Amino acid sequence: MGQCVDFVVDLTQISTGMKENISAMSEQIKAVSSSANSVAQVVAEQAGNTEQIAQNTNKMLENQYVDSSIVKQLTAKVQLIDDSIEVLEQSIAKFK
Repeated sequence: MGQCVDFVVDLTQISTGMKENISAMSEQIKAVSSSANSVAQVVAEQAGNTEQIAQNTNKMLENQYVDSSIVKQLTAKVQLIDDSIEVLEQSIAKFK
């Protein structure tokens, strides 16, 4: 009978130790899970930032195209003004 009691005491100690180990492992798993969630959140934020950068880059390229078109139009108008000035100068020279 004494051996049975000793066995139950030993078994209880082992069980208690296992329970403590399981609790410690559960805490570690919670910490790892929390870290994984934090990493996932950072990755999601970076993906959003990358998407925003891509959109801004596309908008900048569109604006650059529009600006280039405006510069070409202005260049053509300046050339017309230069041509008009030259014609006026020739007319004034003939008038003198």
